[in-house]
Amino acid sequence: MQLKIIALVGASLVLGGAVALYFSYEAGNPAYAAGSWAAIILGAMAMMMAVSRGLTGFLAPQKATESAYGQDEIRLLVQTMAAMAAADGKIAGQEIEAIINVHERMLGLAISSDEVSAILSGIGPDFDIAGELQRQRSRLSPQFQVLLVKCAWLIMMSDYVEHKRETETIYAIGQALGFETSDIDDMIAAASA
Repeated sequence: MQLKIIALVGASLVLGGAVALYFSYEAGNPAYAAGSWAAIILGAMAMMMAVSRGLTGFLAPQKATESAYGQDEIRLLVQTMAAMAAADGKIAGQEIEAIINVHERMLGLAISSDEVSAILSGIGPDFDIAGELQRQRSRLSPQFQVLLVKCAWLIMMSDYVEHKRETETIYAIGQALGFETSDIDDMIAAASA
């Protein structure tokens, strides 16, 4: 609302200044002409400021809504994405960036690459994400279970290379959550669309 008022005042100054400029030139009065030009310039600046602030607000990144998930769900989401990133034995920079982006988009919380690296360092070769998900499955909503599989797929495809071990891991994640192979295929197809 405030931007509209600023823009309206600016437009009024421009129009008023233009009318006053016409009459000041008609009367041959340079002092009024200078004042009219000042009104036009101030009005144009006010309109540009209103447009600039409006565009900044429109183009600024939208703040994600606060997560409805609890700490256990957030931990499982991050562990699932980390396990997918580490599944092929090497962690690409794109996978770290994908974890950061998915975390921020899904949870509305920023996470740094250092934090992701710390999480990834805790995911060793003996970490069993499928076993952990199977133990926690009864506490997870069906929507969150689907979300876990889709996020795992996003991390798997973030480096544009699908490794056999990654494919095995995503199917193990889906099956640990109680999905059939055909359900997992459908979720992957939906996520890739």
